[in-house]
Amino acid sequence: MKGVASFSGQQAVVIPNLKRVNLLYGQNRTGKSTVSCYLQDTDAIEHYQCNRVLENPKNYEIVVYNTDFSDANLLAGESCKGVFTLGEESIEAEKAINDATAKIYELETQ
Repeated sequence: MKGVASFSGQQAVVIPNLKRVNLLYGQNRTGKSTVSCYLQDTDAIEHYQCNRVLENPKNYEIVVYNTDFSDANLLAGESCKGVFTLGEESIEAEKAINDATAKIYELETQ
């Protein structure tokens, strides 16, 4: 990788011992997101100086599950009905829904 985010110079990135599923982890600003964004979209303009070499390309299907994937596929929207994220700001709403559901059940049983 060269000239991309945390890889400002010419650096080789080697990911050894790949398994069927791989998890990239490490300290902040070490290149995890950069590598995952590249693997997710190798044709993006910011990756024009990057390339990848796979030992046996036919054995790999690269699917990246990162923040970009989550934002595009798991947030509420027209294309993904019924799937949404519940953040800390929604805790009160969830409690109100649970309380109302309990009250409805109580009234129905009476």
